[in-house]
Amino acid sequence: MPSPLPVGRFRPRLSSPWFDAGGCSPCKSSSPPVSAAFRCAFSPAQDFSPPPAAAAAHDHRPGSVNLSALSLQGRLGSGAFGRVFRGCYYGRPVAVKLLSPRGASSLHAEMNAAGLRHPNIARLLAASPRTLVLELAGPRSLQGLLYDEGDAPPVPFATRVAYARDVAEALRFLHGRDIAHLDVKPGNVVLAPDGELCKLCDFGCSRRLNDGGEVPTRTDAPGGGGTYTHRAPELLSGGVVTAAADVYSLAVTLWQLATRQAPYPGAEPHCVVYAVVARGARPVFPAGFGARGGDDPEARVRDLVERGWAPRAGGRPRAGSVGVALGEIVTAARGGGGGGRGGGNGRVR
Repeated sequence: MPSPLPVGRFRPRLSSPWFDAGGCSPCKSSSPPVSAAFRCAFSPAQDFSPPPAAAAAHDHRPGSVNLSALSLQGRLGSGAFGRVFRGCYYGRPVAVKLLSPRGASSLHAEMNAAGLRHPNIARLLAASPRTLVLELAGPRSLQGLLYDEGDAPPVPFATRVAYARDVAEALRFLHGRDIAHLDVKPGNVVLAPDGELCKLCDFGCSRRLNDGGEVPTRTDAPGGGGTYTHRAPELLSGGVVTAAADVYSLAVTLWQLATRQAPYPGAEPHCVVYAVVARGARPVFPAGFGARGGDDPEARVRDLVERGWAPRAGGRPRAGSVGVALGEIVTAARGGGGGGRGGGNGRVR
């Protein structure tokens, strides 16, 4: 059903907490010392990371934060969860997330990323109460790519679809390990410095699923957590959490990457929630998008988006299937010749 809400362009109020518009620079010895606020955020009496012996037995598990090896170099972003800084940890550029008292409740959710190693997921390097040290994944998010290009040349359609494929691959990996991310959106996807791939970040809303692919109990309040513009209707109404909710969010993100527009600009959150849940509203494709039909890349993206944001979780494809389909669309958009992410012959609008 077409959305009753207008669709246009917008700029986000907050930048992504996971990227630095200035890019990544080497750590310097002149970095400011760890602030008093940071020291207060760390409590050695609690530690959610394994001790050194256990860490050695479990490859890739993050250790606890060693404050003496950490310095802060400037704020990257902030929000209700707390603040994110560029930092240096054992001589390596990192992102340091300091959780506020309100955001501290998301620590166990953040720990769902502990030990995960995948090229499309930002790594959690060390963790202690209210303090996370994370991979500094890249210079900007997909949000910045879509809405803050300035005078930069437009990113080709095939490249934008390839980034969506990266997100689908990250979700396939997570879902195979019974983890639902539950906050997939362009602002939580960071581009690598070379622009060749992107990484999914921010596990503060993530949940562990049981053997049946669901969260055991309906603990989410209606509309709670995540980003309402990208949140699946069953979650907006307080329903059961499954991996299919991530596929819905991926579909909205793919719509953004394909159209370079924003969902529901200017609409009040409660109006969006009502329209999505009660009236089946979805973001609207521009006139003529995918009109050629058949094997046209735009038409295939449109079909994939519409299946991904189906109203019922059981009607959506799995993330792995979406990734395979997106890979085929990228190849078709580039004329079947592959090539680098930034170029190719397939500037499909």
